[in-house]
Amino acid sequence: MGAMRKLVIAAFAFFAMTVQALAAPANLDDISDYLETLKSVSADFVQYNPDGSQSTGTMFLKRPGKLRFEYVGENSPLVMIGGGQVAVFDPLSNEPPFRFPVSQTPFAPVIGRNVDIGNTRFETHLMESGDFTVLNVQDPRYAEYGYVSLVFDTAPLQLRQWVVVDGAGQQTAIALTHIKTGVSIKNSIFNIRHEMRARGFEIK
Repeated sequence: MGAMRKLVIAAFAFFAMTVQALAAPANLDDISDYLETLKSVSADFVQYNPDGSQSTGTMFLKRPGKLRFEYVGENSPLVMIGGGQVAVFDPLSNEPPFRFPVSQTPFAPVIGRNVDIGNTRFETHLMESGDFTVLNVQDPRYAEYGYVSLVFDTAPLQLRQWVVVDGAGQQTAIALTHIKTGVSIKNSIFNIRHEMRARGFEIK
């Protein structure tokens, strides 16, 4: 279960990379306002894993509360968010997808109907160091799962990467390319029950 949850946290990180550029100086309100403008997004992603390997795929976002991460490659996982739940489909397993509430992730405030990062139960820390600005986000109720960091260039302010730091201190970095906003995306691709039926799982 721990490995699955880390995979999901890494997947959420792809969405945050859509915050590409904010007017300096940035604060939590700046970031919240920008996220509010993102209604639908598609993008390719590259995930840099702790063991030095890379994973690639395509991300789809539709606010409020819908995300889909399709990893490239045979027997690759699928991560879906819809209906207030996170689901991870593992094609190598005959078991139904691993699921848990979106509210148990530190990314819940940025995919909701209203984005207000500075006014949530999550702990945030904004700091500047040389040429970089870093925003850390952590849910204090699940501190054992680590935290996530947005890393911005300071002059001009531009998001360069999202780093996921797990409870063991291992880091996963994620970058997006070919970002498209305002795209038309069908709601059906975020329907977890629909995906389960398509894969032959019984719906309870």
